[in-house]
Amino acid sequence: MSAYLAENILYFGRVLRSAGMALSTERILMATEAVVAVGVGSPEDLRHSLRCTLTSSPDQQELFEQAFSAFWRDPDLLGKAMQMLLPKVEVATPTPQEDRRRLAEALAPPTAPRGAEDDRDQPPQTIEATLSFSSRELLQKADFESLSGAEWRAVTQLVARLTPQLALARTRRHQACAHRGQIHMRHVARRAMRTGGEVLQLPRRVPRERPMKVVALVDISGSMTSYSRMFLHFLHALTRADPRTQTLVFGTRLSYLTPALRERDADDALRRAVRTVEDWNGGTRIATSLERFNKHHAARLLGARTLVLLVTDGLERDDAALLGREASRLARRCRRLVWLNPLLRYAGFEAKASGIRALLPHVHQHLPVHNLQSLMRLCDQYTSGMYISAGTGRR
Repeated sequence: MSAYLAENILYFGRVLRSAGMALSTERILMATEAVVAVGVGSPEDLRHSLRCTLTSSPDQQELFEQAFSAFWRDPDLLGKAMQMLLPKVEVATPTPQEDRRRLAEALAPPTAPRGAEDDRDQPPQTIEATLSFSSRELLQKADFESLSGAEWRAVTQLVARLTPQLALARTRRHQACAHRGQIHMRHVARRAMRTGGEVLQLPRRVPRERPMKVVALVDISGSMTSYSRMFLHFLHALTRADPRTQTLVFGTRLSYLTPALRERDADDALRRAVRTVEDWNGGTRIATSLERFNKHHAARLLGARTLVLLVTDGLERDDAALLGREASRLARRCRRLVWLNPLLRYAGFEAKASGIRALLPHVHQHLPVHNLQSLMRLCDQYTSGMYISAGTGRR
């Protein structure tokens, strides 16, 4: 294979990555090796070789086909590829044309905004998180899967500005309080003994409050790519606010990401995370991952004041019975198990998949996690103003 074709495969991978598809360097190298092994006797040979190595889930197929048709029809000139693609993108049609918009932005060079003068001396446009109220409201409601490149960067900046402070847990211990709470009868008796039986004051007590530690288990399989990437940005902000936060990710295996997310810069943290994880954007084995967590990490990370955030769509390929047993073990070993599911963005969502049915009876709460608004609601619900009562029973 010529170096010219190898360079085009490399650039094609960069185009897919810029369009929103999470691609590692290893996958692009794998695609190059596949083309060498299969050969390029016809365009279909090249298409199938690249599709088998660069895509990992059915939802990526449409974006790949559009990119392949636009790029490989004439890979010599980027401008011709843009001309073939942009007319399709400008048609005002509802989703799923969002993939085309991201692909167009990946192929197109930077352009001046509409209404701006063609002046090269003007300062470059930058994405600021200080948006207008209407723009911010639209971004809060936009699905992570449908964000363009510029919108993605704006949302990550908004997530970085969040200062999540998750729930306080009321312990079984108490502390003195002057004006509220239960009467502390032991202290009343002790003080009465000093005054000859006269009760001059009524000491009170309230339960002690301790902040909960957050342990996140994040699904990074192909179907969860956009949602897991954005949630890791959220976990980076949470780790900055509370260093006790623990993060693990799983696809076909379980990986510990807490050291990576302690990096000061979010982009550096995500790059280190990608280097750490070997099964990014691949398959998923939820049951075996939870089993490994319960055996090797739960005793060290979980406790009576631990909030576990399970981020997955619940589409399990393993044994559903094993998934149910491991989810039950996990729920018993923490204060609260919250399942964050991007599939709840659909109004007609039904628990039909076996993995979803196996998980539901064991979680304390089932919430959506598909846009910025859902992350803000999570913070609002589990803020320092909300208390989790003693004990581990679901409510």
